[in-house]
Amino acid sequence: MDELIFRKEIMRTGTFSDSAGVTHTFNSDYLDQIQASYNPDDPAPVVLGHPTNNDAPAFGWVTKLSRTGDRLVATIRANSAEFMDWVRNGRYPKVSVSLHQRDSTSNPTPGKPNLRHLGFLGGASPAIPGLAPANLNAEDDYITVDLTDTETPINTVVADQFADQLAVINERKAELDSQAAAQAAREVEFAAKQNELDERDTAIREAARKEVVHKWITEGKLPPAFADKAQKIYAALQEPQSADFCEGLAADNFVALMDGMSKTGLFSVLEDTPPAPRMSADTAGKLIANYAAENNLSLSEAQQQLASERKIPGKIPGDMTHE
Repeated sequence: MDELIFRKEIMRTGTFSDSAGVTHTFNSDYLDQIQASYNPDDPAPVVLGHPTNNDAPAFGWVTKLSRTGDRLVATIRANSAEFMDWVRNGRYPKVSVSLHQRDSTSNPTPGKPNLRHLGFLGGASPAIPGLAPANLNAEDDYITVDLTDTETPINTVVADQFADQLAVINERKAELDSQAAAQAAREVEFAAKQNELDERDTAIREAARKEVVHKWITEGKLPPAFADKAQKIYAALQEPQSADFCEGLAADNFVALMDGMSKTGLFSVLEDTPPAPRMSADTAGKLIANYAAENNLSLSEAQQQLASERKIPGKIPGDMTHE
């Protein structure tokens, strides 16, 4: 913020009498007319005191007028830091508004009141104690109105500057809050997409594990009753960070699987296969000969096949299959 720019209340609504007993009433409409007639391209000078001919040196310029409630507020750009120091130090605690009257020949906006200059005054006592003073001086074609809060003049200037700075800070904070909210929304969206991808990858791996376990079952390597336990062990070994593995459930499933295998799995294949029948060599020889003839096999091949199918003993006394 430019340190030479500040705002100042220069008028307020109300009814006041000047030293000649002339009564002047200022309402909101009157303040609006002053604001509407003001031309920033031809700014009113900021002077010290009441220059009659408006020819005193300008210590600044009124760049804007605005009405806030029952107050007319001027935005002022000072010409020097020295003038700002005078205002801050309370050397000129009051302001004097000089207005062109509606019918003034020098009024650039005939029919409407127009700001002629804004004067900063010294420490004269206010006309109305406790309120912004109103000293009305009728002159040939303009009136001068002193409306200043003499209790805390410097605080008013500082407060105006602080208010502008605070507005800028709040605006910047709102921008940062908006950016932070947008960033948070992007992070939530990214997390949702990442979670979706993770779930899809997990489903793909789970389907692959089920396929492998199913293959083991169809190949006779795993009893169907143990498919679920095998699936959990496979998952725990493939994804060691899973809760099942960390809690030791993989080991439990493995023990249960191995316990079952000892009864019905790999290690009980011979145990579960029916024993070969007992028979004489002659009977076995006839079976071998018939099987060889029916399947176009040699006697040795027929014997091996029948023995593997447990249809004849593995060893036949007086083996007669040699060709």
